[in-house]
Amino acid sequence: MGDLGSYLSGADADTRTIATGDDVEGGTAFYLARRGFFEESPDLVRTVLAAVAKCDDWAANHRDEVIALLARSTGLAPDVVARSLAKLRYGLLPMTPDVVAGQQAIADGFHAAGLLTRCRMWPPQRRNFFEGPVSFQDAV
Repeated sequence: MGDLGSYLSGADADTRTIATGDDVEGGTAFYLARRGFFEESPDLVRTVLAAVAKCDDWAANHRDEVIALLARSTGLAPDVVARSLAKLRYGLLPMTPDVVAGQQAIADGFHAAGLLTRCRMWPPQRRNFFEGPVSFQDAV
């Protein structure tokens, strides 16, 4: 719930929706690390990714507890939090060409609206862009 989606879920029925996250493909949260850290500490990367996967699994299987925790910490009504959580997908996914293309589509939209001066992310300059010393399957 690091975005406005949960708060927008609480807007009353008299509001007019202009656009939602459902209208934009590819909105994704990322875990980033410096390449050197990734290469020097693959065991720590595996540990962190496994912990994140475990937290996601817990949250996916304890929906009522998550609603209560987030309602208490945000001050939002539990039904509002529940509507927001219903839109979330849990789980770690690898960075794939489709994920990057989705992010490029978002950047293209911002560029078209004049909010970015340049936005070329794709194709990656390195041929091994989606490879690394630790594969996603090995990490979790």
